[in-house]
Parts: sequence; structure tokens; C-alpha cells
Amino acid sequence: MQHSFSQVRMIATDMDGTLLNSHDQMPKDFFNILDQVHQLGILFVIASGRPYPTLAIQFESCRDKLVFMAENGGCLVNGDKLVHQDILDTNALTYLLGRCRQVPGVVPILSGFKKAYLFDQTSDDAREEIGRYYKKIQYIHDLSDIDDPVSKVTVCDFKGAEANSFPALSDVKAPFKATLAGYHWTDLSFADTNKGRGLAMLQKEYGISPDETMIFGDYLNDYEMMKQGYFSYAMANAHPDLKAISNFETLSNDKDGVLYIIRQLIHSRQ
Repeated sequence: MQHSFSQVRMIATDMDGTLLNSHDQMPKDFFNILDQVHQLGILFVIASGRPYPTLAIQFESCRDKLVFMAENGGCLVNGDKLVHQDILDTNALTYLLGRCRQVPGVVPILSGFKKAYLFDQTSDDAREEIGRYYKKIQYIHDLSDIDDPVSKVTVCDFKGAEANSFPALSDVKAPFKATLAGYHWTDLSFADTNKGRGLAMLQKEYGISPDETMIFGDYLNDYEMMKQGYFSYAMANAHPDLKAISNFETLSNDKDGVLYIIRQLIHSRQ
């Protein structure tokens, strides 16, 4: 089968290291490009490990033009409509937090639908770093303080996740798993939670095939998602393992590699 940009009906992009540059900044003309994509009838998906409340604030002015795949696929929201959410119950959270306490140098974050939750004893340095990504935070004494469904436990690891928390937590028992989500981040979630499953749910919901899907990513939490579309683009700065399974490569996040390709798509439709 021949493929062309004229087929594309869905674009999904990761945020950190992909759409955002190294200073966590959005491309200057992103919102203009989004308007053009929306006018073409293409569904635009923000696929991120970030929590939904943070994404909703960040894209408040254009939420009606976006679908959010938050928590690495654990929470799917279209506009104000909740499409799907994974929920970790108290027993699951107790087990996962217990495992986190066995790992030195890490801070667990509980990601809820309304906000994120940190324990009172979290250090000031950790609060500052975590606050870059979590815009709605409540500090708690214990789990009884939470009245909100929690999708995921994220570990902030100042020692480096790939060398510290990820190998230490990679043997969590079923039905859970650890995912390397960034240099400082390891995610703990249900074993079947990933961006690939989330994107497949959205494709089914809106009747869109992998041949009609364009995807951008840079890290291993994008791995399954890259397999859900023919037009899969690894960033120039992407992890080598992600480049190996992607069909294409684009410019780095610091050179606006996502918009570089999307502009070509828009031009091909004119």
C-alpha cells in the first residue's frame, strides 16, 4: 500500500523532548499550526506522561481542539469528556508506595484526575522540580487524604532513573509494571497501560486506522505508541531504541522537529 500525507486523520505527539524544546517551551507558532490542522479535520492528540490537570491548564485556550492522552495512556480526555481512566485502588497504591520506599533518592507522586499528591515530608528541592510538571499539587499525610481516582505512581529520581529506580522497580508484581519515562522519571502503573494502548483506544473510538495516524516521540514511554501508526517519527534526539522501531526520523525538539513535518503535511493539502 502506498502512503501519503493526504491519508492522515490523526496526529499524536509526546510533549517533553518532542513537542517542547530543552527549555520546556512550546514552538512559537504551535497554536497557529494547530488551528490549521483543526481546519483540515485532523484529530490532534497530546500524548504525555504528564497528568491531565497540568495539560488542561497548559492548553486551556485550545482544549476544544485537542484530545489529551495523559499519564502515558492511563487517562484519555476529549475536550471535557473523560473517555477512559485507569484507577489504582488503595491496595495497589499501598504496595507500589512500599516498593518506592525501598529505593534511595526517589520521591513518589500520585497522579489523580483532579490533581497530583505528594507526601508532607517531600523536600523543598523535590517540590521545586516536581512543580515544573505538576501544576495542581496537594500535600497529604497518608492515602486517606485523597478523594480522587489515581491512575499512576510516578517516581522522581534524582540519582537518574535508568541507573537507579527503574532497575530497582522493574520486578514489581503483576498486574503492575515499571516504565522508564525520562532521565529523572520512572512510572508505576498497570502492566497494560501505555501510550500504544491509549492510542489504539482513540483510533477505535474515532474510526481511524494506523495508516491514517502520524506519531512523534523521543523516549521509551513512547515505544508502544510508535507502533500504532505508519507515519511514526522519532526525534533526532530520541533514544536509540525508539529510533530503531520508528519508520521515520525528524529534526530534534530544539529545531521544532514536530512542526517541521506537520507544516509539510499542511502544505501537501493546499
